[in-house]
Amino acid sequence: MGVKNRTFPPNFKFGVATASYQIKGAWNEDGKGENIWNHICHTNPKFVDNEDNGDIACDSYHKYKEDVAMLKELGVDFYRFSLSWSRIMPKGLAGSPVNQAGIDYYRNLLQELLRNNIEPLVTTSPNHCKILVAGQTLNLRNTMPIMLEFCYGAGTIAPGIKASGYADYKCTHKLIKAHAKAYHLYNDEFRTKQQSLIGLVVDSEWYEPASDSVEDQEASERALQFTFGWFVNPIVNGNYPKIMIDRVAKRSQKQGYAESRLPKFTSQEIDYIKGTHHFVALNCYTTYYAQSQNESNINEVSFETDMNVNRFFDKDWEESASSWLKVEGGWNEDGKGENIWDHLCHTNPDFVFNSDNGDIACNSYHKYKEDVTMLKEVGVDYYRFSLSWSRILPKALAGTPINQAGVDYYRNLTKELLDNNIEPMVTIFHWDLPEPLQDIGGWPNPELEDHYAYYARVVFEELGDLVKIWLTFNEPKQTCLEGYGTGNLAPGITASGVADYKCAHTLLKAHAKAYHIYDKEFREAQQGTVSLVADTTWFEPATDSDQDKEAAERALQFSYGWYINPVVNGNYPQVMIDRIDEKSKQQGYPESRLPKFTTEEMDYIKGTYDFIALNSFTTLYTAWLDDGNISDVNYYSDLNVAPWGLRKLVNWVSSTYKNPEIFITENGFSDKGGLEDDGRVNYYREYLSNLLEAILYDGVNVTRFTAWSLMDNFEWDRGYRQEP
Repeated sequence: MGVKNRTFPPNFKFGVATASYQIKGAWNEDGKGENIWNHICHTNPKFVDNEDNGDIACDSYHKYKEDVAMLKELGVDFYRFSLSWSRIMPKGLAGSPVNQAGIDYYRNLLQELLRNNIEPLVTTSPNHCKILVAGQTLNLRNTMPIMLEFCYGAGTIAPGIKASGYADYKCTHKLIKAHAKAYHLYNDEFRTKQQSLIGLVVDSEWYEPASDSVEDQEASERALQFTFGWFVNPIVNGNYPKIMIDRVAKRSQKQGYAESRLPKFTSQEIDYIKGTHHFVALNCYTTYYAQSQNESNINEVSFETDMNVNRFFDKDWEESASSWLKVEGGWNEDGKGENIWDHLCHTNPDFVFNSDNGDIACNSYHKYKEDVTMLKEVGVDYYRFSLSWSRILPKALAGTPINQAGVDYYRNLTKELLDNNIEPMVTIFHWDLPEPLQDIGGWPNPELEDHYAYYARVVFEELGDLVKIWLTFNEPKQTCLEGYGTGNLAPGITASGVADYKCAHTLLKAHAKAYHIYDKEFREAQQGTVSLVADTTWFEPATDSDQDKEAAERALQFSYGWYINPVVNGNYPQVMIDRIDEKSKQQGYPESRLPKFTTEEMDYIKGTYDFIALNSFTTLYTAWLDDGNISDVNYYSDLNVAPWGLRKLVNWVSSTYKNPEIFITENGFSDKGGLEDDGRVNYYREYLSNLLEAILYDGVNVTRFTAWSLMDNFEWDRGYRQEP
């Protein structure tokens, strides 16, 4: 104890974060290709509330200097932003041309950040992909309703596919391998020269056991492993959490599947993925109570039933609506390709509240200097923003042309940040998969590992001289669980319990590839760091029963451990492996629905982080549910203010993953609008106080805190209804 000065350490850095599709706009400018969010917003405008879309968003593509000016005014140390795959590689596919306009945009953004002394923290792949319909891809596309969850599970975000428990697992599996490829690509080819760091951003809440029972404690851990460990365990340890592997395999077997719905990594893949991180990146907004519950009907295939944790908020907690926001706009400007959010908002406008979209958003594509001015006024140390894959590679595929306008935008933004002494923290992928890649199956398709690796190498080459902190993926749990499990986010696929696990499997291997790419090729010269960002709530046991404590731990493992355990330890949390394996068997699957990493993949993924990145916003009580006839729980709820949950969460991350350096890459409070921000002021006061106590009194190695978000922007399926 004995700490008298309650201040953050001198080397602790503050920043803010954005995501490409949510702010940049210019959705089809300067050669940008279509991504899955462009596609779904244009073909199904009702997919998003109010029929909003990100075509313009905050227009950051044209206003990146204003963005950097805002960052400088905020006084941040770094800025985390994401790249648009479709902007850099409009066609999305490996080998397709790079869009020089996209590259130029990002280089300009980065240079603008660096000119303002703002460190870039770049996410290479947010949750927007590209669209390509030709040949065999049509056959794969037709299989999505039965194979594909988050992006491919819940169907609540682009591409809107609902195949939870199958497609979401495939999505994750490919995403992890793509991360690993990007990591190794950087490690082998760029690290020596660029000297930067690579990580994977995973989102998770803290799951507090609902009681002191062993069952609720196990449920809490299981929830963490299924949410955070799903993605982080592979890049740390090389494989999914054991509990995730076992549970999905068991349920798959009982469900009659020939193998687990959770894809398996080969031993080579485990080695390849293991360790593909220089830090652990966490997006965290809230806390849940985690409660054990009876097993559901074995014939019900979904991520939720594989995890089997009842999560809930205390009714007395103050509430704030959840935020997944974008600001860039310029959705089709300067060669940017279509991503899954462009596609979903344009083809199914009802998907988003009020048919909003990110076509313009905050128009940060055109106003990045105003953004940096705001940041400077606030006085932040850094700014976290994401790149648009579709803006840099409009065609998205490996080998396709770079969009120079997209690169220039990001270089200009980054330079503007640096010129204003704001450190850029850059997310490579933040949910907006290029639509051409969704048309070949999206993240559940293992081929995306190589396409992502190519994209990661492009951004390391084009922006690595300006960026020292890289985040390969932002909240892959949201990409896989909501996009391929529940269908609540683009691409809107509902295949929970299958596609979400496959999605995570691919994503973790993709993260590991990116990490190794940076490590081998860029680190020595660029001297940067790499990780991924996982999000989780804190899961508080609903009671003191052992069952509720077990439920809270299980919730953490299913939420945070799902992604962090692989990157730290090389595999999914054991509780996740065991539960999914058991349920898969009960459901008659021939093998676990949770894919397996090979020994090689475990070794490859394990350790692919330079720090741990955490997004967390709230807390849930967690209670045990007995195995048996279980209905799905509602995963998403409004945020509840429980600041003590963040302290408990970072302590859990520290003890579970051997006290790594931790970046809080997202934390914040959203409301319905207005100029009186008393709720937000109270939220940050209390959360930062608890975080400070974790640092000073508990010895947790948290070095950065990122407020979400810099400005009011497009909030995925909720459009512009709420303000972060």
